[in-house]
Amino acid sequence: MTLWNSGQLAKADALIKQGLARFPDHPQLLSDAGVIADKLGKNDEAIKYFEQAHELVPQIPLCFRNYLVLLSMNNDTEKIVEKTPEILRLFGDDAKMLMMLAAACVETGADDRFFEVLRSLHELEPNERRYLDDMAA
Repeated sequence: MTLWNSGQLAKADALIKQGLARFPDHPQLLSDAGVIADKLGKNDEAIKYFEQAHELVPQIPLCFRNYLVLLSMNNDTEKIVEKTPEILRLFGDDAKMLMMLAAACVETGADDRFFEVLRSLHELEPNERRYLDDMAA
């Protein structure tokens, strides 16, 4: 059983940070540090860890997904919209991620990006109108 699953988050955090002191560019340590920081309520710290991990291994979408979800929770919609091309490339078949991106586009007034996302949603499920209904709500 891992330390964080057994409720020993502070100990897990200390161990991960020791590991990062020795291996600062280790993607798995960075990702684990992000998970722990998130569980400890340190969203800004978690975002930085996930962003670093994603920059090191952009082909692995889990770190990027975690990063985007935390940005969304922090209402940092401008950063989400900046990542539109990468989100579409990595999550073009994930309706939930596309809906999060579409909502960020609407909130920031990025109409051109919004229509790009809407096209992706339509390609994903061409007969589905609920996306438009969800956006109108």
